[in-house]
Amino acid sequence: MLKKETKFLEELNSPEKKIGLRATAYFTSKDKSVLSKDLKSQLTISLGENFLKDLEQNLKDKMLSPNNLLVKMEFSPLPEKMHREIFPFFKPGSYLKIRDILEGILFCQILREEWGLNQELKILNIQESLSTKEKELLENFREQQIKGLIQTLSDKDPGWAYSALVILARLHTIEESIQTGSPVFLSSFPDNSPIVYKEDSQDAQALQHFSEETWAIV
Repeated sequence: MLKKETKFLEELNSPEKKIGLRATAYFTSKDKSVLSKDLKSQLTISLGENFLKDLEQNLKDKMLSPNNLLVKMEFSPLPEKMHREIFPFFKPGSYLKIRDILEGILFCQILREEWGLNQELKILNIQESLSTKEKELLENFREQQIKGLIQTLSDKDPGWAYSALVILARLHTIEESIQTGSPVFLSSFPDNSPIVYKEDSQDAQALQHFSEETWAIV
């Protein structure tokens, strides 16, 4: 976490302002999403008619307010004394909140403008066909992912925006897999990628669990 926070603040303070926002690389404005319109309708039913507009405006207000996180950006202090019996847990400073705001704004834009999935980051397995049972499992998995997205947007726990972007990308691959009848996967990224970072352990565990039953769509 300390390494990620340091890297983020270095990028933020660089003249180029090129900030690696991980899962945003899964999407492109050049392609139109085939599911965003229906997804927005489902989210509106659960979260309110103006939820997307209000969420985006609220995030922008936080970043542009006179007393925003960029003005009071800081690291949490490390313990003065180290004890062998007590592990010095690191508490992140402004990094996670700022990243959530930036990724959250982009999530709203991607969903509002109905961006499609970046074709370069998809892996197609056209040599395999999904069985009827596998399609049913994917349809159930899609519904669970939508419920998870609604919960993520409602709770807004630390890291919520990244989770929302990953779920949105995952929903695209699930939909394409169902429509084409062949499994579609998302590419992973190297640990030190300047654009995005590798998926976290929870994503890996979820993938492993689902792959035991059917084709894993991640």
